[in-house]
Amino acid sequence: MAQHLTPDGLCYEVHGQDDAPAVVFLNGTGQTTLYWQNAARRLRRHHRVVLYDARGQGKSPLNGRRLDLQGHVADLVGLLDLLSIAHASLVGLSHGAQVAVALAAHHPERVDGLVLCGVGDAPSMQGIEIVQRWRHILKTEGLAAMARRMLPDVFGSRFLAANAGLHEGMVRVIVRRNDPDALAAHLAAVRTYRPLAEMAAAGPPCLVISGGQDALVAPEAGKRLADFYGGRHVCLPEAGHSVPVEAGEVFLTLVESFLARPALSTVP
Repeated sequence: MAQHLTPDGLCYEVHGQDDAPAVVFLNGTGQTTLYWQNAARRLRRHHRVVLYDARGQGKSPLNGRRLDLQGHVADLVGLLDLLSIAHASLVGLSHGAQVAVALAAHHPERVDGLVLCGVGDAPSMQGIEIVQRWRHILKTEGLAAMARRMLPDVFGSRFLAANAGLHEGMVRVIVRRNDPDALAAHLAAVRTYRPLAEMAAAGPPCLVISGGQDALVAPEAGKRLADFYGGRHVCLPEAGHSVPVEAGEVFLTLVESFLARPALSTVP
């Protein structure tokens, strides 16, 4: 699928038919649109699927801008406007889920529903310490060392054991897809975000998916966030933080079921 740039430099791609219900996938830290290609192939028959690299990710450079959550929300609104998408469902992992929650809070008329993965109502001390450790390793030892440290933090033990021979390849992919300065700016910005419990606004239908082995976000925190929205919470016991990769088939089945709910067609 061809990639495009917005006038202010965001890299995006669109799959499916222009007149189909829109769904936007939002990357987690260190990810690019490649993370969601399986989802795009699966959903494009019945949805207009939008993938994009948030500012400072992948092929979307910082362009001298200071990163903050408000800026990410403005970027996403600008992308929706560029594509003439009045409203969409949002599927976000980790950092992307935080952006999705913020967009729903500030522009509820643009959001049909939320699928949030790898987030909870508030950050845990362990999660904060993990991100601080990433920042320190990135600064002192470089991106490859940070990527190696990330693997056991973002994947569950079962996935890591099953893919033991691929670890160094995964590190190389992370290094290839990330700019160290942009990633450092991203990790610094994340520290300033308010807890989701303070940003979330009740309203959109919501599904929260947690990994039972998530070192960054406890499943209980995901459950509390789902309860806030009056939504559904699903915990996959053997997955870590990267549920869409570790349990891809289950994740996509859950997303498809959520998008197919009858309420989707009633949004004005």
